[in-house]
Amino acid sequence: MIERLSHLLAIRIKNANPDQTASIDIMKFSIIGIINNSITFVLILLIGSVGGHLYQTCIALLAFMVLRIFAGGFHFNSPITCIVVSTVTISVIPYLSSLLNTPLIILFNLISVIITLVYAPSNIKKTRISQSRCKIYKAIAVLLVSSNFLFLSPSISLSFLIQNISIIERKEGMK
Repeated sequence: MIERLSHLLAIRIKNANPDQTASIDIMKFSIIGIINNSITFVLILLIGSVGGHLYQTCIALLAFMVLRIFAGGFHFNSPITCIVVSTVTISVIPYLSSLLNTPLIILFNLISVIITLVYAPSNIKKTRISQSRCKIYKAIAVLLVSSNFLFLSPSISLSFLIQNISIIERKEGMK
């Protein structure tokens, strides 16, 4: 459904301005990303609002997104799977974070730093990030994760840990 809608929108955009637009396939890919992210954000914010945890949900979502930019991570083959898994995962973080005490936050931060040092950035072969920038991305990701040693935010700690689990490289049969 999302792919079909994206394809139709890409065709309409191309027909409206054929000389100054990208190919239909490139626009379709971008539109799919915009639709997927928009649906995911709206669902996460709606769940956080209805559950009375909008602030913590926003913190969790922001931490997850920013770290993902620099650390990379696993991508699902299906847009619907991505929407569902992302929505459920980020929506439960505010509820689970209330169970964390300071020693657990520090432990989760430490685990996240180690995973980041070993695996970040991950799954970036399909992107335009050059190998020379990988070290910069890794450094930024490590600094982001390490910053939570100052804040000791349980929501940030869980967001970083979950995001970092997605950067651990899997064997070919597991992808």
